[in-house]
Amino acid sequence: MLIALLCCQSLAQTPPAQQANVSSVEEIPTEVFRAAHAIYHAPPPYPSDEGLNHEEGWVILSLMVEPSGKPSDMTVTASTGNKHFENAAMRTAEETTFKPATLNGEPIESAYVMRYVFVDPYARHGISTQFLHAYKLLLAATQAKNQSAADAAMQGLKAENLNEDAYVGLAQYDYAYVWGNEAQQIAALNRALAWAKSMNTLPDETYISTLRTRLLLELKTHQYAAATTSWTQLQRDGIDRKTRAALAPIMQQVEKIRTGPGEVTDSGELANGSWSHALFKRQFRIDVHKGYISDVKLRCDKGYVYFAFDPKLQYEVHGKYGRCTMQVEGTAGTQFTLIEF
Repeated sequence: MLIALLCCQSLAQTPPAQQANVSSVEEIPTEVFRAAHAIYHAPPPYPSDEGLNHEEGWVILSLMVEPSGKPSDMTVTASTGNKHFENAAMRTAEETTFKPATLNGEPIESAYVMRYVFVDPYARHGISTQFLHAYKLLLAATQAKNQSAADAAMQGLKAENLNEDAYVGLAQYDYAYVWGNEAQQIAALNRALAWAKSMNTLPDETYISTLRTRLLLELKTHQYAAATTSWTQLQRDGIDRKTRAALAPIMQQVEKIRTGPGEVTDSGELANGSWSHALFKRQFRIDVHKGYISDVKLRCDKGYVYFAFDPKLQYEVHGKYGRCTMQVEGTAGTQFTLIEF
């Protein structure tokens, strides 16, 4: 555990006027960082003996690569929900050989993301007539604000391949837009976009409009680190001149927020006992409104820390550890506010 990764302050004992001056200025010499990468990365075998009936799916894992090159602290951060695929991905990641990240030539612990897709060569591709029928029923029900009909249509929306899974994500977004919340909308768009570019699961126009919608939602909910990633994707994958001109000033303001004073807040809920968030600023605290947070993990480009959560403390991550993703764990249903400053 890299205790030096965090500086902790007691909110109960430190007056607010003094909190901005708790960190001393430190001279950091120029450093050379090289990210970890997989040396041998075998594709995961399709779990054909699990009775999957030629289904397809995907899994995204977050993990740490130790200085020895061994993977550790793996967790599924997103997937199509198929446990067989998740287990196969975990087994494959455990067997992967990594070259660890280095800082000034010395191996260090660092965060890493593994993305796996499970494609059955015998699977039916494209959109089936049955799926398309259920999808149209769901769209009609959401437009009519008929939730019982939408629920029934959603039950019939069973994806059997990656193309259909992308449209499940779009359908979940339409449902959440009417009856859900913004966090559910973003999660649905993440599903729709997961393999849209690499596996061509969405038409180009639909992909760009969906990515733009996610960016606007991330900005609205103050998920600025995620919004920066979406903005980079939009510029790389294609965005019309008018949209670029409209969004560029907003993203410039986002960068000023990152480096300037002031707080950024984000509401969180441990729907399944866990919640992930890409940190945007270096200092943070968590105000719990309902439930219980037990632990917090920070997976950073150049370090990792796992600690028991204390609601009386606020924390600071040193800039030399690079970008960090926070994973909050606790009782399912816990509601809280993350304040970054």
